[in-house]
Amino acid sequence: FMFRFIEYAANKGYRLYLLGSRETVVEKAVGNLCQKYPGLRIVGWHDGYFDFNQDSDIVNTIRDARPDVLLIGMSSPMKEEFVSKNLHRFNVPVCLGVGGAFDIAAGVRRLAPGWVSKIGLEWFYRLAQEPMNESSILHIFGLIAYPFPFSSPSSSSSSACT
Repeated sequence: FMFRFIEYAANKGYRLYLLGSRETVVEKAVGNLCQKYPGLRIVGWHDGYFDFNQDSDIVNTIRDARPDVLLIGMSSPMKEEFVSKNLHRFNVPVCLGVGGAFDIAAGVRRLAPGWVSKIGLEWFYRLAQEPMNESSILHIFGLIAYPFPFSSPSSSSSSACT
């Protein structure tokens, strides 16, 4: 979705601000997008690693850049909380959550093939690209094990809640 929107925005002359991802990733994404979409107007960008309790500098920078659209590449619920808290402060007409699209634009991750998206497994495709670490293994285990009970009901007639 984001890439079709960016092409549309470039054709319409919309001013974009990109917020999210790591600093090197968002900078590379900006460079790649400007090269791919001539006429694209990116008026600013900032990584997504900042203290949400101390966000006034970023909000002021966004407001002063006067974008028509703020593209937010942060995870949920962080992006929703940030927009909810600050929308009235930075006065941007359109805010779009774009998830990990900056990683794709920067060439850090690949876009899922169309058939994978059509069958609803884009999340699995993205997960498969992630390096496996303890937290991702636990997350996968939680997704697989969630529907199954870890213990069966006790056959004992005693109850702690009588």
